[in-house]
Amino acid sequence: MKLIKVATGTGSTPSEYTFGLSAAERRLLPAVLDLYPLLNSDFHRLSRGPLPARRRGDEELLKESMIERRREFRKQLDVFLQRRCWHHAAPLAITEIEIDWLLQVLNDLRVGSWTLLGQPTDTGVFPELGNPLQMKHFTAMEVAGHWQSYLLAVLEGSIAPES
Repeated sequence: MKLIKVATGTGSTPSEYTFGLSAAERRLLPAVLDLYPLLNSDFHRLSRGPLPARRRGDEELLKESMIERRREFRKQLDVFLQRRCWHHAAPLAITEIEIDWLLQVLNDLRVGSWTLLGQPTDTGVFPELGNPLQMKHFTAMEVAGHWQSYLLAVLEGSIAPES
């Protein structure tokens, strides 16, 4: 993925970023995004320990809110994936608002994959991947993390457009 152009927004119009994707990235990005959601709605908690009885309703409200958010993000993702032709070398143009949303989707995929892999620690040693499902989750975790890092660097301005 490489940044090609930035059209700075004005007033209520958000900035738009145009990216070039390689053929492999055009296959990989929709395949990874289509795994959404991976993170269990019980993952987000108000506290790691037990909650007092008066706060248990808050925990349920958080869970319901996360379920609804995932449902809405999935709808947005379906539209995002369907409105683009991933088989042709057309540039990917997305607004700053879409990047923010995409970062949240990628985070779910990265953390969800990490959780499904048993929350491995980063020891610098390639983890044991005993089956195709583990390989799929490891790939999704790494790819989502890479794209998150790249998009964040683009938003903070540390990556300039290439010609």
